[in-house]
Amino acid sequence: MKIHFKDNGEAASSDGEDIINHDNDALRDRVADLEKKVQEQADEIVCLRGTLADVLRRVTQLEGRAVIITSNNVPTPVKSSFSSNTLPSKPSNINYQRQITSPTTNSNSHHPTPQTPVQPNRRLSHYPSSGSLHSEGGHSSSSASPIPSPSPSITNSRSSPSPRHTPSPNRHISMSTSNLNSMKKWSSSQEYLTSSNNASTKDAVLMQEEGIVKLYLRGRPIALHIPTDYLQDYSLNKVNNPPSQRLKLEWPHVRIWDSVSLNTLHVIGAGEFERAVCCVAFSHADGGSLLCVIDESVEHTLSLWDWQKGEKGHKITETKKQDKPRYVLCMSFTETGELLTGDSNGNILVWSRGSNKVARTIYNAHDGGVFSICSMKDGTFLSGGGRDRRIIEWDHALTRTGREAKLPEQTGGIRALAQGKGSMLLVGTTRNCILQGTLSLNFSLVVQGHTEEIWALAVHPNQSQFITGGHDHYIHLWDTMSHSVVWSKDIGEAVQSACFSPDGSVVALATTSGRWSVLDATTRQVYSMHADGSEAIDCVKFSPDGRFLAVGSHDNYIYVYQVDDEYKKYNRIGRCMGHSSFITHLDWSDDSTYIQTNSGDYELLFWNAGVCRQVSNMSIARDIKWNTQTCTIGFSVLGIWPENADGSDVNTCSRSHSHKLLATGDDFGKVNIYSYPSCQPKSPHHSYGGHSSHVTNVDFTPDDTRLISLGGRDCSIMQWALT
Repeated sequence: MKIHFKDNGEAASSDGEDIINHDNDALRDRVADLEKKVQEQADEIVCLRGTLADVLRRVTQLEGRAVIITSNNVPTPVKSSFSSNTLPSKPSNINYQRQITSPTTNSNSHHPTPQTPVQPNRRLSHYPSSGSLHSEGGHSSSSASPIPSPSPSITNSRSSPSPRHTPSPNRHISMSTSNLNSMKKWSSSQEYLTSSNNASTKDAVLMQEEGIVKLYLRGRPIALHIPTDYLQDYSLNKVNNPPSQRLKLEWPHVRIWDSVSLNTLHVIGAGEFERAVCCVAFSHADGGSLLCVIDESVEHTLSLWDWQKGEKGHKITETKKQDKPRYVLCMSFTETGELLTGDSNGNILVWSRGSNKVARTIYNAHDGGVFSICSMKDGTFLSGGGRDRRIIEWDHALTRTGREAKLPEQTGGIRALAQGKGSMLLVGTTRNCILQGTLSLNFSLVVQGHTEEIWALAVHPNQSQFITGGHDHYIHLWDTMSHSVVWSKDIGEAVQSACFSPDGSVVALATTSGRWSVLDATTRQVYSMHADGSEAIDCVKFSPDGRFLAVGSHDNYIYVYQVDDEYKKYNRIGRCMGHSSFITHLDWSDDSTYIQTNSGDYELLFWNAGVCRQVSNMSIARDIKWNTQTCTIGFSVLGIWPENADGSDVNTCSRSHSHKLLATGDDFGKVNIYSYPSCQPKSPHHSYGGHSSHVTNVDFTPDDTRLISLGGRDCSIMQWALT
């Protein structure tokens, strides 16, 4: 019985293992079948989403009357960047979509063969949920957001000098919106195939019944709601005449002054110099009847002028037998008529009078280039070096006297030397500073400019002063009458935006790291410091009544703060959420109730600041009176966008306090003046050049007599007079 029981146990154990193995195999098969079905359903969902996006796009185009059907529409093959095959245009693409939409006809439809275009499967990673598609459509129809459409940069990328669209800390699309931006680019395979460069050249469309003007930027329609005051008489055919006032800026020239009366005696070289004049010197032997000028053109032209007649002399060249340096950086005449030149090798050369040969060379006078030579009234000479930051004194025989001075590192290298009153010496440096002093005494700062890109501009609401802030971590308070710096402060971070309080007592500063602070405008005492995210803050602005502060960040949010205790305490009310890209501009309404904002993907949204909710009722939003107009997208600034604009060409705009003028700054270094409101497409305007880089900010002074403009990479601040 024992043996029989043992045999039965072994048999039962063997049967149980067989059953378990069989169940495991069946379970694996079922799981494999389920995985296959899930994959097939995922492919079907991808195709359905693509088809739905295409349907939504077509519906919005029909509603906006933006579809133009031509009888000679010839399909043009476009080469896909995802496959070596050539994808056909619309007809073939539709057939391809139908084939993919029915994966059951081919069990391997979700694994395309090399002959099958892989574009729809590529879309799988760009559609996180169907709710995102619904969200886009909602914004486009009710809040003046752009309607989803393909980006032209997919098929034919257009480069732009604007830092908004370059990978820099100044302007970049936040990572939190990369999926949404990608989803807009890949809304359907047909959009990718049929997108063209002509999309950005569409004219504005007026929808009179709805009270909407559709402006096309980069092929994307933006609905701009016409205020009630303009509804009855508004027409796209009307012309906004340019304003009667103009800007004036003088081009590089040489101006000779009477040192006693300070009257201008002669102006020579107007229109002759391509770039700035870097060096001038009078002749000594004949009483200064000749003037030598070097400009900063590509050829670094050296010209000789009979300045009393205003006629240009001949160009002086070097002899080929001499050891030529790479650059001649400066020059000066001696009392005996000899010419001294400093070169990029650190040498000083002496040229004989009436000859083009070098009579003597002082080697290694400076470590690095000799940037300036100045003839003093006592017969001595001063030379300034760029790299070593030293000023060296030489006697009439060009031997060192032993007196010299060295500038501090923060002021930069020496760029120019000039004699002031008495024994005072003026020094210009490579870091946009001007110092004064003597070799025996210390040098003090007279003017301190910016050394990196300038983005922040805040004009005082009551006084003739304004603040600038740059990526060199400095802020400067300027006086518009004396053109000088009142005070400067290093805040330790790159400054991106700034604004004064309504009474001008404090100034808010925002940085590229997401931190912002409030300073006393007189004592420079820091009242409050906050951080909203870790990305750049492009705009910060107090409400007209001073009760709120709005902060627009690169994390796509607008943070609203309540202001208490005379601008010393700030409590966050909430944040406005709804933009799909970084915030670029914002404006408050006159009653401090509403905010309008622009974003990096050309959205125009309206908000109730008290509750941080979006205003979707356009009957309310269209008639809001705005305290400022810095948003570059809106009905009243419709005419500032030129033909073929891609949405990033215009960086800044500002309305005058009289509500008669509108100033803009663009990527081409131009400052433009329009009549306000500029609500007619491609409005005539006055355009002025002066900046050598993109214009980052513009604003009017309180009395509207001057306009301040900031340059990006040229680090320049220009003050224009309105005439």
